[in-house]
Amino acid sequence: MQALTCTLSVALVTILAVAWYFGHPLHVQYAAFFAAGGFSCIEYSWYATTTEGKNGELSFTPFQSTCRPGHTTWAQFWANVLYTPFLLFNYREFIPNPYIRIILFPFNIWLLEIIEGYALILIFGKNIAWTYNTPDAYFHNNIRTGFAGLWLLLGFALEIIGYRAIDTLSQACVGVIPIEVIFSGFLLVMGFGMSRH
Repeated sequence: MQALTCTLSVALVTILAVAWYFGHPLHVQYAAFFAAGGFSCIEYSWYATTTEGKNGELSFTPFQSTCRPGHTTWAQFWANVLYTPFLLFNYREFIPNPYIRIILFPFNIWLLEIIEGYALILIFGKNIAWTYNTPDAYFHNNIRTGFAGLWLLLGFALEIIGYRAIDTLSQACVGVIPIEVIFSGFLLVMGFGMSRH
């Protein structure tokens, strides 16, 4: 049974990766890597500058000994690579007004967390990238409504400088590094990760 589950997981990841590769223009693919890397840095910093209370609530406590160790996961990075075209590009096409995009950005992130979270549960049997353990966690602890303010802030930052920076950088990189090199790394890392779970 475990061999069948592993085979189905490999097949699902392969289908998603091939669809991503052939379904998005090259500059969007590069942007997906930059955005996923940027969020990994944000997540690592968030862990390293916050203290978690007994009830799961977080306090911003930079430079304190109570801060949690910095943390992010390969699973979340690669899930973000696959989903970023929808998060940043399709979202802007679907909602052209930047003010409405900011207001609705928490829902954009929650949709990402629901889709990525359940995909990881399907592939690995559990969400190996993140889990929320607070009373405001929903959808099998994949989303946390209490983070709405943080997601609004992220949406605002993307509108002010993020979209422009990601678009400019991704356009400049087209033709410099073959996307196939990065894509091969995706298959190797995901295959390695699945063989360990």
